[in-house]
Amino acid sequence: MSTIKIGVFGSCPTRDIFNSSINKNYKDYFTINLSYVNNSIISNMQDPVPYDKESIKILPENKENQSYSSFIEKDLDKLFFDRLSRADIDYLLIDVGLEVKWGLVSFEDYIFFNYPQYDKTEFFNNIKQKRFIKIQENTNEFMKLFKESYTKFFDVLNDEYPDLTVILNPVREAYRVQKGDGTIEENEEFKNRTDNHYLPLMDSYIAKKFDVEILEFDNDVLLDENHQWGLGPKHYVEEYYSDYTRQICDIAERNRVLSTDEYRKLNDGIRTDRLKNHIKNAEYELELVERDKYVAQIKKERNSLRNDLDNQIQLQKDLESKNDELLSKLSSADDKIRLLEEDVRVTQESIDNLLDDEFNPVELKIKNQKQLDELNDLKEEKLILLSLRDKLVKNNEDLKKRNQKLNDTIKTIYSSNSWKLTSSLRDIKRKF
Repeated sequence: MSTIKIGVFGSCPTRDIFNSSINKNYKDYFTINLSYVNNSIISNMQDPVPYDKESIKILPENKENQSYSSFIEKDLDKLFFDRLSRADIDYLLIDVGLEVKWGLVSFEDYIFFNYPQYDKTEFFNNIKQKRFIKIQENTNEFMKLFKESYTKFFDVLNDEYPDLTVILNPVREAYRVQKGDGTIEENEEFKNRTDNHYLPLMDSYIAKKFDVEILEFDNDVLLDENHQWGLGPKHYVEEYYSDYTRQICDIAERNRVLSTDEYRKLNDGIRTDRLKNHIKNAEYELELVERDKYVAQIKKERNSLRNDLDNQIQLQKDLESKNDELLSKLSSADDKIRLLEEDVRVTQESIDNLLDDEFNPVELKIKNQKQLDELNDLKEEKLILLSLRDKLVKNNEDLKKRNQKLNDTIKTIYSSNSWKLTSSLRDIKRKF
């Protein structure tokens, strides 16, 4: 049996199917005649970007850095179809993994791929006004570019390469890691990544709009702790690559056996059913993503309200304590006022009754005046304290009303079931 002639435009999960150190026997089934990795179909369908070859060199010029410069050169030249025209392939395997992971860079009238090694080049660092376009931050703009670019891409394939079959690899990020001792553990960093929020949106669009075959991704796939490229959210265990080898071989064999006019309708029906099944599963993934995002948002709002409520309760306690302190001061002021009033009365009586020549009434009057002044000061202080007490009472009533409102809001959130009506990605799906 002759081998299947394959071309690749994708990320590690796609290219590594055809890596003998990862998928040992792949050469028994496939011949790779075109490899276009670490690049973007969106970028490839834009205008070529002018550059000086020296400006994209990465120093030191070792084998690894030369490889990085080669990826950059391909991205800026936009010559994928030139290379495809010279390649002898029957199947082109693509994925959108890096489109989501890295996004795009825009400057002037040009767009190129946001490949991570760009920032080590003179070319990239000399661009003064550049803007990054990522699906996570610029969803609508990115999806518009995605739609336009992939439509152009498939138009060229249909017009110029009608016998070429495209196979879509619906990559996903995983987080369950198979350790060297065979045990499995969850990687929290990978679990919290958001690429899987957008990958189903993009590959289901391709499945709906274009004539492609599609592979089936196993959501239970494990990551390999000892993968050749290191631990990563798309660096799977060996079974992933052997399973995809089988799937691609099955597609090629079905197309070979059912290629006649007699069976073409049957073959088209099988392909359509597979695509419909993928679209259904992808939309279910998006439903789960939206539900989880909504729940996370509600939890965040609930915790914020809880914190606000706790702060208000603490503030209320502080005000009540201050109120008690003021009431104590008022009581003390009242006692002082009574004592001073008694002293003033006694002193006045003494002034009126004392006729002794040796007695100095001027001194008594002065003493009496001081007592009167002190009494007036205390009465003024009492008025201030009473005013503060009235304000505290009003603040306390306002706090009670606000606390009740916060509690009502929390109850509403707990009982809410409206996430299906607030799905942002569902709106995006409808648009695209």
